[in-house]
Amino acid sequence: RFYLYDNGSGDDLEGQVHQLSAEGFHVSTHAWPWPKTQEAGFSYASAAHQDLCEWMAFVDVDEFIFSPDWDGSGKPTKSMLRSVVTTVEPDVGQVTLGCKDFGPSGQTKHPKEGVTQGYTCRRRAEERHKSLVRLNSVAPSLMNSIHHFELRPKFKWERSRDARVNHYKYQ
Repeated sequence: RFYLYDNGSGDDLEGQVHQLSAEGFHVSTHAWPWPKTQEAGFSYASAAHQDLCEWMAFVDVDEFIFSPDWDGSGKPTKSMLRSVVTTVEPDVGQVTLGCKDFGPSGQTKHPKEGVTQGYTCRRRAEERHKSLVRLNSVAPSLMNSIHHFELRPKFKWERSRDARVNHYKYQ
């Protein structure tokens, strides 16, 4: 399932969601008109979807979870993303994923092969991280800093060595 928080930027999100739904993806949107309140949106999402999801990934629409183990798989499957969290211990409430930035590197239009194939990595070092969160592990305060939640006392976090987030920036 995909829950997209819409800031009303006028980027044809409704059309894209309609297309993805027609292709069989379960996508829904929620209006989030408050700019610069990403932490509040994450808190809301973790509370609002706790009964529907065990795990939730907190990533932006221009970011994709990737694992080198999936290279050559051809087409995404549900088991790919599940594989990142199925091996964690029951006391792990958050799995952090390193994040690499990709960009056009001087290109002035989208590459023919698409941005995920035609963009180049801008930095080898990971400067940020994103999280997959076990929703019942989130502290009742719902406190978070961008992409990192405060957890209930019996839970801990771990870093994934098997997956990362690729962030594709077009400027």
